[in-house]
Amino acid sequence: MRRLGSSRWFVALLAVVLSGCSPAFEGALEPIRNSPLTAEQALGDFTTIDYCGFLELGYSGLDGVRVLDERRGFHHCWMTVEDSAGVSANVLIGELADESYNVLTERPAETVTHQRGLRTQRYSDIWPDSCDRFLLFPDDISLQISGLGEETAKEVQCSIASVVAEGVRHRVESGKPVARLEFGSNSFGAVDACATAAGEEVAAALGEPAEPRIPPSGHWCLWGRYDLPDPSAIVKFRLDDPLQVSADGEPDVIAGRDSVVRAEEPGSCSVRTQHIAADQMVPGTVEIASVFVRQVFAKDACTAARELAAVVWKTLPSG
Repeated sequence: MRRLGSSRWFVALLAVVLSGCSPAFEGALEPIRNSPLTAEQALGDFTTIDYCGFLELGYSGLDGVRVLDERRGFHHCWMTVEDSAGVSANVLIGELADESYNVLTERPAETVTHQRGLRTQRYSDIWPDSCDRFLLFPDDISLQISGLGEETAKEVQCSIASVVAEGVRHRVESGKPVARLEFGSNSFGAVDACATAAGEEVAAALGEPAEPRIPPSGHWCLWGRYDLPDPSAIVKFRLDDPLQVSADGEPDVIAGRDSVVRAEEPGSCSVRTQHIAADQMVPGTVEIASVFVRQVFAKDACTAARELAAVVWKTLPSG
């Protein structure tokens, strides 16, 4: 697994949605013009942000820029963006991260300071197939914007990532309404991932204690350190294509839910279960809950993943 929402350790005026979730808009948060602009002030509820609403087109720095495609997620947005020269690249906006969990060893190539305490950090070498920008708020929350694509030249990734990051910053500074997702009461989007298992339950599955690392969005939770060779576990909610047992792993029934179990690299295993359709957000997708354990050698990794999934699945809403 390459990244967890952010490589730094890592928001309703429309009709009520009975299941799944759909984009909506919240009233503008009143800007305080001269004081530091915290993420909480600018963005409000971190759990319902529609990240696809962050890119501000029509800004003078984005003349000729077009969004060719977009795909929403609970805690990010995938876009294909074309610049004024007709060059395109895939872009990931999101998610938010708590800077106190930052374990990057690389230093940014450049840090640009903006008004109201905002900063942009520019990286080009965190991952070989991406170019990353982070918008940092004064309350130590960051928003990641990445240009992606194994077949896209690094200079193209970085150019488009910079353009999109400027558009995102302009939108944040403008005080305009934050686009929101609405989750029905039985949507995984309304579930706090870190509340699905107690620390002692995670420790029992992994074979040793692991400290939780809680992201701002609430749509995933990490116990342990993903940058160290120690046991760790992740519970995550996302949108994806319906599970295909033959391709995605072995079928199982865990805590009454049809599940798919797949052994990964040595000491690692994942368990997934699918939920309701998410056509309001991305046609053809469903909500997925997943449990992933890694560096587990005190017992069989898939046994550990099944044990933790049995705890987590019991807390999830039914379809």
